Amino acid sequence: MSLSLPALFAIVFLTGAILFVVGSIVVRASKIEQEPMPAQKALAPALEEVAPARDEAMPQWIVSLGAEQAAVDVAGRIELVERLAMVGEQWCVQMLQEALHEERDRRVAAAIRSALKDLR
Repeated sequence: MSLSLPALFAIVFLTGAILFVVGSIVVRASKIEQEPMPAQKALAPALEEVAPARDEAMPQWIVSLGAEQAAVDVAGRIELVERLAMVGEQWCVQMLQEALHEERDRRVAAAIRSALKDLR
């Protein structure tokens, strides 16, 4: 039994299409499992560049962002505020409002007020 050339091409095409679909499903499933949450993606660079703690307690809003192992200096906190403003989601606004009540440094507080003003 001999296959005609068009039938052979159809079999090869269908086999390739099936492999493509299966491969796409596998790749998407693995990306979904590994994908970090949006907040983690947006704030990851700022959280990686943290400074060691001095003699002051870390504000709770920093801890709630997942930086409990390291204290963030003034520049790092301002960068976190800017990143929260860039994300701009409702939870970011709530986090910034919480941060404004807790923040003791006037430069960081000014950055928070500016970010909240821009988000409204």
